[in-house]
Amino acid sequence: MSLVKGYAVKTVIIILLSLVLSLPAMAADEMVPPVLPELEKEITAELNKIDRDLARLAGRLSEKDFIAAETRKMLSDLCRSYSYAVDCAVVDRSGRMVVVEPEEYAKFEGSDISGQEQIIRLRELKKPVMSKVIRTVEGIDAVDLEHPVFSSSGELAGSVSVLIRPETMLAAIISPVVQGMPVDVWLMQKDGRILYDPDEAEVGLMLFDDPLYKPYPQLLALGTLIVRERSGAGSYEFLGKGLEKPVMKDAHWTTVGLHGTEWRLVVIHVRAGHALSPGKDVEKHITVPHDEALRRLAENAEMKKALSGNDGSMILDIFMDFYSEHE
Repeated sequence: MSLVKGYAVKTVIIILLSLVLSLPAMAADEMVPPVLPELEKEITAELNKIDRDLARLAGRLSEKDFIAAETRKMLSDLCRSYSYAVDCAVVDRSGRMVVVEPEEYAKFEGSDISGQEQIIRLRELKKPVMSKVIRTVEGIDAVDLEHPVFSSSGELAGSVSVLIRPETMLAAIISPVVQGMPVDVWLMQKDGRILYDPDEAEVGLMLFDDPLYKPYPQLLALGTLIVRERSGAGSYEFLGKGLEKPVMKDAHWTTVGLHGTEWRLVVIHVRAGHALSPGKDVEKHITVPHDEALRRLAENAEMKKALSGNDGSMILDIFMDFYSEHE
């Protein structure tokens, strides 16, 4: 070794191995990255928030004329409250959109959506529903969240709807949380549709059908497992960020959703020795005295995150990168 010699390297090894060995003994697939439950909490909170607001609006509409001016204002106010909301609508008992806000979508008033799966389900259950991503009558791909509206006598009078662009909602939640972390995040429906990915070109693709994914059997196999299991872990090879060259990725996933519609939330970490996403590379060290190199390692932001999160796998990855650079 030219940089780290003798007692210096022994000190590093002893310190880092003692830290790693002091972690609870567990299988790699049990070492859930702390960011995963954090994102699960944030996404669930946002879904619950818009759901509560829509439920409140449905309750207020039960005593009002669907086409009253006040109804239009309430719809408009709700839509303006959420940047990812496309439009809000009142649907009558026949499945016809009778009021749509904001104004640019009013031209779709009168559209019949009675044949859409979520409307059929709402009528059968008389409970709130959330659709998968659908092609809407407005001509966009969106998720429809619907709450039933009941008359004063308790009869189903119709429903109130908000169309959501999931990729917009998820980007606003995920980006601030993972900024500066050596992880990427993607979400998909149980049918394999990609709801969110940092590579925007992948949003809307079908994991099990799109030619982009066909050459990667590990990814397809793991995708099948992700669909089947609500949570878990695994590894796969796929293109790195920018879709340029293949890398090995370790994945952990869990489930978020609303009213029986589930989204799989996946956090991935590129293995040491493989290219990380742009802007997330471990700092490259130039030739410096060994004490300076050790000081930098101690101050490494990724190391601090790994230690605070008891992430033994990441600690070892960082150490091996450090060792490779200075041997």
